[in-house]
Amino acid sequence: MSEIFEFPKLKKFSSRPKNNGDIPYITCISFNQGVDCYITTNHKINNVIYISTNGSSFNCFYHDDYITISSDVEIIHSNLMNKFSGKFICTILNLEQKKWGYGRKPKNYSMNNTIIKLPAKKNNDK
Repeated sequence: MSEIFEFPKLKKFSSRPKNNGDIPYITCISFNQGVDCYITTNHKINNVIYISTNGSSFNCFYHDDYITISSDVEIIHSNLMNKFSGKFICTILNLEQKKWGYGRKPKNYSMNNTIIKLPAKKNNDK
């Protein structure tokens, strides 16, 4: 994954923020695309795939709008990714869910070496 994706740094909230707003706050829940509530913050990012690292480990969803995240989530980004490729990659990543669990939580350093199978052009372009 480290050959394709960046693992951007973003301030993570360790507990649910108390303010209301319009930026989705993403946690490790496995429904509603991980959106727990909406808050106001300057710590946001868009065009990312988020991966839950706690609870239902390795649930993946694509977000093209701005989001902010909890400490139970990692995010990946690529300038080559759009809405369609992001959703496709989430499907591929969700197949990797069986490799992760409570004793082996996905974090950036352990996800870097994860190999995922993606279609390639004949000349091996990315």
